[in-house]
Amino acid sequence: MGRKRNHIRPDKWVFLLLILLLLSIGLSLLIKRQSERKRALSSELERVNASHALKSHRLEMMNEVFRLSVETAGLSLDRQLIESLHADHGVGERKAILHLKEDACVDCYRHAMIECMDRMKDAPNFMVISHSSNYYFIEEMIFMDILHAGKQIIFYDGELHRLHNTDVTAELILADGDLRIQAILPANSLADRCLAAIYYDWIMQYLSRPCMVS
Repeated sequence: MGRKRNHIRPDKWVFLLLILLLLSIGLSLLIKRQSERKRALSSELERVNASHALKSHRLEMMNEVFRLSVETAGLSLDRQLIESLHADHGVGERKAILHLKEDACVDCYRHAMIECMDRMKDAPNFMVISHSSNYYFIEEMIFMDILHAGKQIIFYDGELHRLHNTDVTAELILADGDLRIQAILPANSLADRCLAAIYYDWIMQYLSRPCMVS
């Protein structure tokens, strides 16, 4: 007699295929969940890194404002400029001076300078001292009513103070009644909206306080 052949019934094949199909679907779902979790963790890590980089950048800018302000505190503005201010505009009150250096209007911080003018144009004792290369930029700001035509605007091609930083194309200078520098805010610190909001509030308070002239 011949051997009996092992024979698997068709319904058992179907059962095995069903198990394999369920295992395959289960593994696919597991892999998909792991991939989604990995993407979520990667996105969260990117957000954390971006937030950390932004905070570090802001801290660097705050340190730069502090450094510039310490190094220039008490320095007088250029003598020729002071004589011009004495003759044409007077002294005796705190001033906020937006200083635009040569070709500052084409700088990447142009939008920050425009916002500064727009926010400060009605502030007491705000003025713009600009290099003559920015003449058409200033005219454009007056035409757009970002600057008042009657405001104190001086074109001056000299250096405003001894600590002339060629890396900074625009700066907001706070001066006392004797036109001595009290603080300097470079354009990049005003380009950050979070820092700028704090600085502008502080500047307005500074300008509104009475000033003693020696």
